Amino acid sequence: MKDIIAMSLESCFRFVRDHNNTGYVMISIDSESSEEHQNVVSFNRTERCPEILYLWFDDVEEDNGCAFTDDDANDIIDFVKKNEEYDTLKVHCFEEFQGLRL
Repeated sequence: MKDIIAMSLESCFRFVRDHNNTGYVMISIDSESSEEHQNVVSFNRTERCPEILYLWFDDVEEDNGCAFTDDDANDIIDFVKKNEEYDTLKVHCFEEFQGLRL
């Protein structure tokens, strides 16, 4: 993997819409507490992006909600190792939005 790029939801949407090359995978992060987001906005696996890791956690301490866990960290490590032949890994987090399907 040559590039790991963190981006906003909007930037990721533009990248997916405009990207004409093959060779990228994605990690999509949303807040566990934002159930209204789930199934409203999603990126779909395609020939250009054959693998997507979906993670849900809140930006909180362990005892205050759904915190990032060791399992989440291990999922990311496994995902990167499994997909190291792809050129680019895109990582995005959700922002406030009005229903959008990508």
